[in-house]
Amino acid sequence: MTWMGLMLRRVGHFLGSPRRAIRDRLRAREDVRLVEGAGLVDDDWYRRTYPDVASAGMTPSEHYVRYGFREGRDPNPTFSTREYLRLGTGEIAVHAAVHYLLHRAGASRPAPAPPTRPARASVTPTSSPGFRYEHFGRCPICEKSVRFRATDPWYREHLFCDGCRDSSTPRERALMHTIRVFFPEWRSLSIHESSPIERGASAMLRQHCRSYTATQLYPGMVTGTTRDGIRCEDLEKLTFSDECFDLTVSQDVMEHVNRPDLAHREIARTLRPGGAHVFTAPTYKGLVTSFRRAFVGPDGVEHLHEPEYHGNPVDPRGALVTFHYGYDLPERIHEWSGLHTTVLRFHDHHIGAIGDFTEVYVSRKV
Repeated sequence: MTWMGLMLRRVGHFLGSPRRAIRDRLRAREDVRLVEGAGLVDDDWYRRTYPDVASAGMTPSEHYVRYGFREGRDPNPTFSTREYLRLGTGEIAVHAAVHYLLHRAGASRPAPAPPTRPARASVTPTSSPGFRYEHFGRCPICEKSVRFRATDPWYREHLFCDGCRDSSTPRERALMHTIRVFFPEWRSLSIHESSPIERGASAMLRQHCRSYTATQLYPGMVTGTTRDGIRCEDLEKLTFSDECFDLTVSQDVMEHVNRPDLAHREIARTLRPGGAHVFTAPTYKGLVTSFRRAFVGPDGVEHLHEPEYHGNPVDPRGALVTFHYGYDLPERIHEWSGLHTTVLRFHDHHIGAIGDFTEVYVSRKV
């Protein structure tokens, strides 16, 4: 019998006789052994968080299996019982921890493993050839309770969301989460997105924003003209009028701009008072001062360091990386444009925003 069939049979048993199902299920020694063997309950943390357990006369794992999950208690600081129960129906019949372990195993009960530091995110060490990451959470792009998963430790490009059909990455989810938190009325705002892509946050903004303008810098095309509904614009010399947008959005664009001082100044010019530039740009840990890698002048590209190019959806030659940004970027943005910048760095399993280069910048016009 598959794990789903087992769950349905137990849920049916629960519905037919609630007290008996809860009593039989939660008091089963097999469940306690399963939870203990997987190391899901952090004993020290559980005792500190719930002092009343000391007088219960049972181990933390036994307490959680018998009573804790029904009371909404968590087995460790990274596993939310209430959150997990929201991801489906009927789990309370077999309780959150056992359902999680069975589901993670895929079919039948796994053999007890040596206790490890518990984590709601199931991660195989990166040195293992069978790398696998899974985490259940809520995606800020598709707005669904989903499974985030990766089979490659480079999460930046390989941590996918089942709900987005593998079409969103951590930085896109971090950006969309930031927009939702800082600008909950985003659907009614006038938004300009520079260099959008077809998936993820760009698709969400395009589909649901009442006033959305997409731009790309097409090689050889006159700025201010359109192609397939997308306007050709150069961030360093925009053709838009003053104060015409509430938000400007860009994803990993600013590290390719030749004159970021002009670009940030132009973005500020086109923002209305109270508006903001919300963007992602790789920020290098330990790099205090940003530095230029290449400069595009009248005679072509001058490489100051080893040439670096990223993918470019509108130019097969790729996108030249002109800057590596460090922690001084907010100060530079203020010097260039007068915008006040908040930087958010994400490490949030619940929204699928972990790994390298998860910074989101919010540069406000005040």
